[in-house]
Amino acid sequence: MKFVVVIPAYNEMPHIEDFLRKLKDFPYEFVFIDDGSTDGTGDTIERYGFRVIRHPRNMGKGAAVKTGFAYALENGYDAVITMDSDGQHDPALIPRFIDALKEADVVLGSRRDYMTPANMPIDRYLVNRITSTIISLLAGHLIEDPQNGYRAFRRRVLESLRFEKDRFDFETEVLIKALRYGFRLKHVKVPVIYGAEKSHINKWKDTLRAIRLYLEFLFIS
Repeated sequence: MKFVVVIPAYNEMPHIEDFLRKLKDFPYEFVFIDDGSTDGTGDTIERYGFRVIRHPRNMGKGAAVKTGFAYALENGYDAVITMDSDGQHDPALIPRFIDALKEADVVLGSRRDYMTPANMPIDRYLVNRITSTIISLLAGHLIEDPQNGYRAFRRRVLESLRFEKDRFDFETEVLIKALRYGFRLKHVKVPVIYGAEKSHINKWKDTLRAIRLYLEFLFIS
């Protein structure tokens, strides 16, 4: 299976260098989407020899992932794996996602076995549990870890669905639409890794976007 790993990045200096050094040990194709960084993130990625597609301004994580999807479709890839650039996702687990695609169309990393207040910041733990329940109900399928950006998609998912959201609400949109369309979901266990990285989620704006998205799907049969 021909696949590409798409990694959105926005103002990830200086900790992204540890992540880039780790990626150099793996024989996969990595494509970074620099979402309008102003701190030299894109230049640093290029210095490590990785391909970078740049947005002229910050457009949102969803927009960055969609740029990666378009790249994959244009270049004939059978599948796309998405990872975050903050070092929380271990590239050594990529083979598990590829193997899971033999039985699924969408593969979602799941920290469910590790998600306890002792292992996660309490606010993230509570938000994850609440959103998991809501999104699972809207999708009609158990979604264990809807905020996890470590995912894999078969080409037919990207070709069949149209995604409209550009910010963090994209991550919910793609799951609900894929499951409502009838695509198969499989979970892959991944650990919880939290370091010194800072979340780019705007708690107020992104919460309102999430609520609006839930309401949209609630009234769509």
